[in-house]
Amino acid sequence: MFIQHKTNFNSNQKLILTEISNTNWNVPAFATCLAISYLNKCLSSQKHQWELAAKKSEKWFEKNFPSNRDVMAEKAEQFI
Repeated sequence: MFIQHKTNFNSNQKLILTEISNTNWNVPAFATCLAISYLNKCLSSQKHQWELAAKKSEKWFEKNFPSNRDVMAEKAEQFI
């Protein structure tokens, strides 16, 4: 279950959190997707510093959660 504390989430982010709260997604898996999305979107100019860690995370994710990969990645990109 995803926890929603009092935060500064925008309405789209709140909607995404509500949607994923109704799934059986693994929280660390979705957090991994969020981290990778954030790195790609916000720190792309520093990709050389985090690229290896992101590749390892993606490999872990694909190995452990192959059926949810595309949907989780899409929601994470929308969230960021």
